[in-house]
Amino acid sequence: TTPADRWMHCGMFSLDTPGVVAQRRPRQPRSPFTPSRDDTVEDRGRIPPHDLEWVVLDFAETEGRMRKRARHEDRFLTPDEMDNIRAQDGVLLRHIMSYDKICRPPMAKNPRCEEPWLAWDSYHFWRMTRFFPGDFDMICSELKLFPEIALIGEKRGPKHWWRHTRKFCIFSLLYRWNSMNLDAAAWVLGMSRQELSEVSNDSKRILMRHYRKTVTDLDLLFIQDRVSDWADTLELLGCSPRVAGSLDGKCWQWARPGSTAKAAKKIAKEMKEKHQLDGYSTNLIQMAFYNGHYKCHGVKVQHLVLANGIVHAFPYSLRTHDSRVFYASPMEWQIQLLRYKPADGGPFEPIRILCDQAYGASENLLPYTPKATLETMGPNMRAEHKARDKQNAPFRMTVEDTYGKHVNLWPHVGKHTVHSVFHNGVTDWELVTDTWLSMTLFTNIHTCIYGSQATATFRIEPPSVSEYLANTNAGRMVTSGV
Repeated sequence: TTPADRWMHCGMFSLDTPGVVAQRRPRQPRSPFTPSRDDTVEDRGRIPPHDLEWVVLDFAETEGRMRKRARHEDRFLTPDEMDNIRAQDGVLLRHIMSYDKICRPPMAKNPRCEEPWLAWDSYHFWRMTRFFPGDFDMICSELKLFPEIALIGEKRGPKHWWRHTRKFCIFSLLYRWNSMNLDAAAWVLGMSRQELSEVSNDSKRILMRHYRKTVTDLDLLFIQDRVSDWADTLELLGCSPRVAGSLDGKCWQWARPGSTAKAAKKIAKEMKEKHQLDGYSTNLIQMAFYNGHYKCHGVKVQHLVLANGIVHAFPYSLRTHDSRVFYASPMEWQIQLLRYKPADGGPFEPIRILCDQAYGASENLLPYTPKATLETMGPNMRAEHKARDKQNAPFRMTVEDTYGKHVNLWPHVGKHTVHSVFHNGVTDWELVTDTWLSMTLFTNIHTCIYGSQATATFRIEPPSVSEYLANTNAGRMVTSGV
């Protein structure tokens, strides 16, 4: 059919005689059954854009194309939905190829899923949350400081509040981190885009309100009794004496504020008016979150992985040197409190952490020897330092594995375009950094249950989830108070 035939079928045009250009009819009062461009996608019975992509991929899979992308079609579609799609190939093909996008087969919206952890089998539940159903129930029971009924959208006033259970909030947060996009996750859960965004953001705030120190500070009561055994185990594996972990800092890329960003312009204007700073511009806003070494905007995240595989993170400005981030974090003075107790009953000695040359050597930091320093040494000393660095290399590289586990477990963290320090014209540093810290919390919980590459390298069993959260739940964490 021609476009004119389709227009005539929709009641918008008429053909008086063959070969005559279509004349537009006068607009008639809209009936309840007449489609309008003001209707939503669901009102017109159309497949949402995020579902259309995977329907096209399904057809491509049958034709032998794009097989790798088609394997991910079940990330947010249930098996029943995929069977329904495959059973209606002809209908969906006409749906996709229709020109007017009005006369399409109806597609029902997913009903609201109040208990999503009961709607999928173990495999799909793992793909959506990175935990199995039984472990997920255990995690929700151990996060005791998270309220049973959470108030979502508290900042927007009572008319916009939602009340969700602890399980629903944690499931929505984990699924948001593993979904392809916000629309896909909201469609599967039967929620609006705004509600899911509020649920995920407020869940992060609630988690970090109670468990921030679990991630940023060392649990001294738990570590001190075990750190000597960890150091002895690593020494038996070939590492240097009195070593209990590895330290490094990495860049987490964010979206560029942009010279035309409304938020950056608003802040620059306020600084000019309130503080009489004529030279203040959006370029300074960009510079505040830019690092020329990494050539991107973002935040620097310091990771300290202990011998039991638990990661402690501390976000800081990307324009700050690694050593300065370390001395600004509470980990610096907390590591000084850890002491190694020799098996022969000798005096206590300081625990050491492996790091790179950027941190410098101290009684608690053991960096590898820089090349320039090796050139100034004699042959025997140079060979000794090279042998030591080679033995410590596998243990020092475990901190790199923790960043890789973050990206592999939670693909959301690698999408820099969705992370921005500006929200509605206001810098929300806490919200964006809470994203990384809450991911670190669940990464540590994942390590407690399933282990990690770091625990395999150190050959030390990680704590259970109950042991990891015990002192925080009981209020016994020795923290810095910052």
